[in-house]
Amino acid sequence: MNRGFSQAINYQVVNNINTPHMLESFHYVGKEGSLGNRCINTFLEPKGQTIFLDSGAFSVFTKGATISCEEYAEFIINHQHLIHTASNLDDVSKNEQKSYDNQKQMEKLGAKVQPVFHCREDPKWLDRYIAEGYDYVFIGGMVPESSKWLKEWLDWIWADHLTDKDGMPLVKVHGFGLTTMPLVTRYPWYSVDSASWVMSSSFGNGQFSMLNPTTGIMKDYTMGFSDKSPSRKDLNAKHFDALPKAMQERVRERLWELEQQRESLGEGIEEALEEATGLKQGYYPETLASMYGWRRHINIKFYEQFNTPYDPKPFKLEQETLF
Repeated sequence: MNRGFSQAINYQVVNNINTPHMLESFHYVGKEGSLGNRCINTFLEPKGQTIFLDSGAFSVFTKGATISCEEYAEFIINHQHLIHTASNLDDVSKNEQKSYDNQKQMEKLGAKVQPVFHCREDPKWLDRYIAEGYDYVFIGGMVPESSKWLKEWLDWIWADHLTDKDGMPLVKVHGFGLTTMPLVTRYPWYSVDSASWVMSSSFGNGQFSMLNPTTGIMKDYTMGFSDKSPSRKDLNAKHFDALPKAMQERVRERLWELEQQRESLGEGIEEALEEATGLKQGYYPETLASMYGWRRHINIKFYEQFNTPYDPKPFKLEQETLF
């Protein structure tokens, strides 16, 4: 199977998942006539989907390119019907004044954007955004930080700047690139974004929850399925092929349960894909081994369990003691 045909086959699987929102970067979709721009107009609107628009400032910064407030604002205004919310054109070098000035400039140009505050910046800027009445603030710059440092920093920011005396959030808060589940569940985020589902599938993994027979509690698993993975013959690896037969059967049973719960890709699509690939379409180990599209599909469904109505719980930072 050639690369182009394989990509088209796997794209058919992922494109038929109707998630309510998708994160897109202006850096990749902002140019008129680009593939990304055509895709958001062609595929999102008919399905009723909207995008969470990131400026792409970090990608631009790493590549030495530039984005102007004028071109970013124009894109937001022209695609407002497809945009659920958009982030400010933040300065990723952590020049707080520059990010603030861009926020005000975008607003003057007629584009509604939400302010971005980065870890390791002076929290007085976060306090300023809240005092000025912004009801949705984005936290960025977390990706390169260690989980240990990030937990200590987030504890401080949430306790001292983002919550009231009862521990309830003062504003809605989004976490950019937050993939560590203990940090996702520890704080009353309004939203987070993550590329874990696509990165995990690209590395040959599928993510799902399964009952732990010892504790009787549902446990989250990241398991290798790819038939190209070097770990498939490593008995110490978390790969389906390396599992004992009894464990393989338990995984098959769980995948079958999830298979019964998923929606069809659409009339005739799965039959056509089965004919093209010779594989039964869905959450089957053999299909997950060969098709990254289905690994992405099961991973998206795994993360959808966290997409629940916003019902924030208070965050209280408890003082650790000797006992």
